[in-house]
Order: sequence, then C-alpha cells, then structure tokens
Amino acid sequence: MQMTISGLNIVTRCRSCDGSRRRAMTIVELLISLVITGLVALGTGAMMVGVSYGTTSKTQMREAGVRLKAVCSRLDAALRGSKMILASGTDYIVLWTADTRADDLPNISELRLIERDPDTNAMRGYEADFGSMTDTQIEAADTQYALTSDFRSVVNALKSGSLFPGTVWARHVTAFECTYAGNEPQAASLVNYQLTVTLDGMSVLGVESVALRNH
Repeated sequence: MQMTISGLNIVTRCRSCDGSRRRAMTIVELLISLVITGLVALGTGAMMVGVSYGTTSKTQMREAGVRLKAVCSRLDAALRGSKMILASGTDYIVLWTADTRADDLPNISELRLIERDPDTNAMRGYEADFGSMTDTQIEAADTQYALTSDFRSVVNALKSGSLFPGTVWARHVTAFECTYAGNEPQAASLVNYQLTVTLDGMSVLGVESVALRNH
C-alpha cells in the first residue's frame, strides 16, 4: 500500500512537472512568434518606405524632365529664329533677332536677352516693349548699336529701364551655358548649350545644338 501510494505520488508529481514544461514551452514559442512578427513588420515597413521613396523620386525626375523639355523647346525656337549671337557667357546670351529695320545694325527693338538668375534659378527672356508710344516716339527711342558694342553692358543698362522688360521662361534652372565654334559669337551659325533643371534634389541635363536659320 505504501509503495503503491508512494508510486502514485511520484506519478502525480511527474504529471505536474510535465504540465509545467508544456506551459514553459508555450511561453517560449509565444515570445519567438512575437519576435518573428516584429521582424516581419519591420521589414515590411522598410520596404514600404523604400517603395514610397522610389515612387516620389521617379515623379520628381519626370516633372524635372517635363520642365526641361519645355524650356529647351522655347530656347531652341528663340535661337533658331535669330540672325546673330551678339554676346554670350555663363548664364546668358544676347541675340539679334532680325534686321527688321533693314539697316544692317541691331536696334533695341531687335535685341533679346536670355538670362538665368543665379539667385533665384529663374530663366527670363528680355525684349523691347514700347507700350503706348507713338511711332515718332518709338523712332526716337529705338537706339541703334554698332556691332562692336559691348552688348552685355547694353542689355544690363536696358534692363534697368522700362523699355526692356523680362518675362519668366522657366524656374528651377540651376545651370545654363552656351558655346560655339571659334572665338567670335557674331560669326557663329551653330550654338551648343547645356541647361540643367533641378527639382527637389533631382537634376536633369539637356544638351542641344541649334543652327541659326537667319544668320
């Protein structure tokens, strides 16, 4: 009897121990599950952030490309329709659009300045606007310039007055430069230019060559 009772007690204790072990394993498994779930959630979150960033970057790059195409199209048309490059340098070019007065010399009404503002990254085009002036007044105001003139200084002086207003052609233009064969811009019939548009840190570069048809 005592042995049997003792044996029963032992059996009872062993069952109790087995139950504790089973409970302990369940807690460990739960902790492991929680850790795995956390890792999966962390990985999914990182993946979603990466996808979101990639989508935003593509959108910004596409928008910058659209802006670049628009300003290049306008610049191409201006260059292609011009008679002569009067001056050029980093961030600007001065064009003789046409000899409308047929006097073989550029007048204010025939000048165009295309310039990038390095402070605002805006590109502007400047042309003469005589407003409501009479023909007589326009004739007096439409100054004629020798081809040997310093046209950079000429257009800078005109910009400070009311006869040569500027209009914004594009924004976010972070670089603009024109080059041509030879040392004399007035002899060039082909213009090469590079123009960069940057939008939210995404930059796109346009490189173009344009022939002056009226040269």
